[in-house]
Amino acid sequence: ENKESLATFLIRSGCDVESPRRPGSNGEGADVAADKQAPLHLCCTWGLTEVIQTLLEHGANINSKDAEGKTPLHIAIENQHAAIISLLLST
Repeated sequence: ENKESLATFLIRSGCDVESPRRPGSNGEGADVAADKQAPLHLCCTWGLTEVIQTLLEHGANINSKDAEGKTPLHIAIENQHAAIISLLLST
């Protein structure tokens, strides 16, 4: 199962590329959502280069900050994703 293909499909179909994580309707996941990371932050954590490229092509804010004030570039550096660091710096 290729979740990157699904993610790029959703982005190209017009999903909100800036929508941060949110808790479920029953409050489940509130602790995880508190980090206020946008999809670009999460993809930088997980090393999803193809999805990052698609997010950027569809207007994701490269300078967005999470709850700790970290940008996607900070996250990519912390996770040592060299290709993503280069991609973000070239944007």
